[in-house]
Amino acid sequence: MTPKKLQKLCYYAVAWGYALLNRRIFNDDEFQAWIHGPVSPTLYHKYKKYGWNLIAKSNRKPVFGDDVEELLESV
Repeated sequence: MTPKKLQKLCYYAVAWGYALLNRRIFNDDEFQAWIHGPVSPTLYHKYKKYGWNLIAKSNRKPVFGDDVEELLESV
């Protein structure tokens, strides 16, 4: 996954979290309108070193509740 795709997926997940669960699904969900779409500055700074390349796959999986896990799978 590229950083740009990660930004888009996270943006959709946050939006659907507010729409369907009426709450934030993770703490840092502040997005800004940038030229190529919505961007979380936190995610941008964490993954900007990858540029247009794929992000290295991680073996760690974040822990979410069942409702959030189901939402993320849908997104």
